[in-house]
Formats: sequence, C-alpha cells, structure tokens
Amino acid sequence: AGVTKESLRTEMMKQTHLASAQEMQEAKHTLFKEIKRRMVQ
Repeated sequence: AGVTKESLRTEMMKQTHLASAQEMQEAKHTLFKEIKRRMVQ
C-alpha cells in the first residue's frame, strides 16, 4: 500500500495531538500536586 503525503500528514497530526494531550495531562497532574502540597502547609 502506497502512503500518500496526505495520509502521512494526517498520521503526523494524530501523533502530535496525542503527544500534546499526554503532556497536558502531566502538566495538570503536576499542578494538582503543587496545589495539594501548598494546602497541606
């Protein structure tokens, strides 16, 4: 099966989207930990 530039671009967009979504989750997680830590003090 030949991969067209269009499908390749779509695939890359998906990968990028997944990566950024994961990063967002980690950022939120870190933020929550920071907030909890401050509330405890």
